[in-house]
Amino acid sequence: MIRAKSLVSSELAFYNAAADSLSDHTAHDKEGDPLSNDELMKKVAEDFLSKPTTCPGFLAAIREHYDQKSSSDRLIKVGRNITATINYADAVSGRDCEDPIARGAKTDASLRRLVEECKTLTRILTGDESRRVPTVRFGKTELQMPIVTLGCMRFQQSW
Repeated sequence: MIRAKSLVSSELAFYNAAADSLSDHTAHDKEGDPLSNDELMKKVAEDFLSKPTTCPGFLAAIREHYDQKSSSDRLIKVGRNITATINYADAVSGRDCEDPIARGAKTDASLRRLVEECKTLTRILTGDESRRVPTVRFGKTELQMPIVTLGCMRFQQSW
């Protein structure tokens, strides 16, 4: 993979942090698809999130979380997101119609959103913020039912 960092402004902090994290860990692992290597994805995520410009609080929150399996899954998901975002940016960099500065800005915006999601999840995991699914009164029972549904009632007919 070729990183076009010289074409990207130094103002793209998330892009640069992600590119550095990815190149540090994928340079050693040339075998197979890096997205399928869970340990590699965790290392990429930990390296990216440990940078002061990203979300080091997220790492602390998931290390203290009681469910380490879901914490590990969260790190893998973040690592895959970072890897896929940077790989996509590299793939479209060869297109003639693609401006490298605009591509870097789009990639940085995508990674910025990932960091904001990590910050929100940090607030939820630490108890600083809570999220609840809205409910409505159901029938005469006054039972509070969530308004979010998966639409699976029809599947019961075939049971």
